[in-house]
Amino acid sequence: MQTFPAEMADRPPSPPPLEADGVHDPEVDNHREALDAYMATLSEEQALTYKIAYSCLGHSYTVVRSQGFLAFLKKWEKTKKAEPAAGAKE
Repeated sequence: MQTFPAEMADRPPSPPPLEADGVHDPEVDNHREALDAYMATLSEEQALTYKIAYSCLGHSYTVVRSQGFLAFLKKWEKTKKAEPAAGAKE
């Protein structure tokens, strides 16, 4: 059984960096608010899975293309559309 490094277990989950090895990922920029909301919803098990995927696959793993994030994004966008605009009179 593979064990996960202890130093990774203590770190909170976070989306991949915006700039990695000089490569900028505009998808992360475009979805930053949704990514932050998505990462906050992950269970401990899901967060660990994310950490493992990112540590094993490195920058070839993009959370914004994962099935979990795409499903979350659809629901999140519907919620955002349903909310009244800030400052709008009711």
